[in-house]
Amino acid sequence: MKTLVIVAHPDLASSRINKAWMRELQRHGHVTVHDLYQAYPSGNIDAAHEQSLLEQHDRIVFQFPLYWYSTPPLLKEWFDTVLQAGFAYGPGGDKLQGKEIGAAVSTYGTAASYSPAGSQPLHDWRASKAARGACPLY
Repeated sequence: MKTLVIVAHPDLASSRINKAWMRELQRHGHVTVHDLYQAYPSGNIDAAHEQSLLEQHDRIVFQFPLYWYSTPPLLKEWFDTVLQAGFAYGPGGDKLQGKEIGAAVSTYGTAASYSPAGSQPLHDWRASKAARGACPLY
């Protein structure tokens, strides 16, 4: 199974965990590590190239730090630019159907701060049954 890991960290040089993840992933021949901030320093995303990468892989993992309970800006732009109607959804939008999709999300702070009793509790992010039914990725 070919895996594409899309890394989106605006300051990868200062990230201990994301750098460590990337180093380890690059040791595996079946894994393609794609750093969005290195590929698109100006923010101009090549949708056709990105869609081609997605089609060439069976598993897609988004690796990013949690920024104010969201993704970094370039990853949000990537979603808006690449996952277009007719490719990822809508009529003919079946190009990602059957692919495994995952997320590797890093945070800043202690594990306890993100626990249910912590100062920044995370909630269950799994898609609702209604959302899963509307999206061909499931």
